[in-house]
Amino acid sequence: MRKAVSFEIERQTEILERGGSVTSETRLWNENRDVTESMRTKESSSDYRYFPEPDLPPFAPDAAFLRSVEQSLVELPEARKRRFMESFQLSEDQADFLCEEKATADYYEKAIELGAEPRSAALWLASDVKKLLNRTGAALEDSPLTPARLAEMLTLLAQKKIHGRIAKSVVEAVFTENKDPGEIISEKGWEQITDPDVLEGYIEKVMAAHPAAVSSIRSGDNKPTTFLIGEIMRETSGRAEPALVQSLVKKKLAVSVIQILAFGGAIVGTESEQGEVVPGDPAELVSLLEAEGTLPRTIAFEEGELGRILSEEITPLDWARLLLGLDERLRGGRASGIVVTHGTDTLAYTASLVFWLFPRPPVPIVFAASLQPAGRAGSDAIPTLRKAIQVAAGSPPGVYVVFGGRVLSPVNLKFERMAPDGFRNWNMSRPCHTGAPLFDEPALGMDRESLKSRLEAAINSTLILRVYPGMRADHIIDLMDRGVRNFVLELYDTGTANLRDSPYSLRRALLAAREKDVRFFCTSQQEGIVDLSRYAAAHELWREGAIPMGPLATESAWTKLVVCSAFSDTPEEMRARMEQGNADACL
Repeated sequence: MRKAVSFEIERQTEILERGGSVTSETRLWNENRDVTESMRTKESSSDYRYFPEPDLPPFAPDAAFLRSVEQSLVELPEARKRRFMESFQLSEDQADFLCEEKATADYYEKAIELGAEPRSAALWLASDVKKLLNRTGAALEDSPLTPARLAEMLTLLAQKKIHGRIAKSVVEAVFTENKDPGEIISEKGWEQITDPDVLEGYIEKVMAAHPAAVSSIRSGDNKPTTFLIGEIMRETSGRAEPALVQSLVKKKLAVSVIQILAFGGAIVGTESEQGEVVPGDPAELVSLLEAEGTLPRTIAFEEGELGRILSEEITPLDWARLLLGLDERLRGGRASGIVVTHGTDTLAYTASLVFWLFPRPPVPIVFAASLQPAGRAGSDAIPTLRKAIQVAAGSPPGVYVVFGGRVLSPVNLKFERMAPDGFRNWNMSRPCHTGAPLFDEPALGMDRESLKSRLEAAINSTLILRVYPGMRADHIIDLMDRGVRNFVLELYDTGTANLRDSPYSLRRALLAAREKDVRFFCTSQQEGIVDLSRYAAAHELWREGAIPMGPLATESAWTKLVVCSAFSDTPEEMRARMEQGNADACL
């Protein structure tokens, strides 16, 4: 049917453009030749039996009748969907899911009335709750998870009385035990201790029980810090909020431990006899810096190596190693700040990837990069590392990039080697070092091989595509057939592209994308903010399903897509996370 309709559109368009008229006829589809063929013609409409039904008398409704019908109507799905999108700031996919069944929409609105945060409720219903319903075979409205219980659980999560992983367990327990979330948390002792005054008592008790460890830390040996934090967590039966424990212990001991992780790049590289830059040892650079004596004595260093690679050699396995290395150190609580040495070529990708996964880290994470290794004329490797350590030791928690003596944001970072400053941030009204989490709990929590597999699968199904004059739709469709499901589409300026009905436009690709469940996430080639509102072509892109990524640069949009693809359970959930916060890159 699709092939026949498409062929007829082209055939009839050609006839009309030549000034001809389209004959009323019945046509058949020739599957061997992929064309339609005439079967028989009709003389008049009566041949098609287009005449009034004699048993149905004419009916002309008056205004009063129409008003009575309108008053008796319930809110229709399309109207309810629009209201959900406008009132609760939901994405179209989220509203579609909620309004697919009236019972689901009614349940959702009841949960909102009882205090559930709208976007959080939509996300949970479309992901974890849906999976449990599928597993148990229960209907939402008949399940033990009543709207009141969902609202209660989400309120406890928002109040940080539980974290995301516990929230998942609470929902599962509601299904199996048919109890209220508060009752389950109380019985199982799952509520976090978040009161600093309460935690102070536990910290004092542990420090008093281990005076040797405290003395070692205060004399500059920071290795016992992890031991103390572990003892505090054990003393509280794992109920203490880890980040708060780390913060209180560091404050009490007044020691800054900066962990320096080498992730390749020229900044820790060396120059070979042939004059080439090759990966080097970060410890040598730190030794040079310590020999200067320009940093406070209260800063202690710990070096770690995640890979001796150059920036352009990064693979999904390298990213998995970096992400798990950061996650381990953030959870361990020993570091007051983390400095990651990195190359310049792909820093815009790695820095934004870390930002999407760690948008609110407990300590500063600082990427440091230079164009030349230490020792080469004009190198700023040592000053850059010094600046990065200062940022890691004295800045609020967040993700930072240090290059050329400047502190930059990890999102919308662009490397332009020929530019006077090398790096700059696109579309940034203010420095952006923290953001809204894409996930209710940290997405990590797996082994390196599993994380590598997730990243590989996400990267294999995504592609950055730049619009150019003469782009052919069939080439894009071929990529879809090869498994690409998500495109980051770099458009002209604020969001334009060729959408004429020709092979050299995006139209057929967009139509094929609907059938194949493929999505286009749109960025700008010219530092524009893609809002799809200024040009007719942009409006048409929007109508066909293209998703504007607002002010995000291509690198940041692509890494966000990789993260959302790797850790979302459904395409709908992935799209909702992709649209989250795109009006402002700092959200």
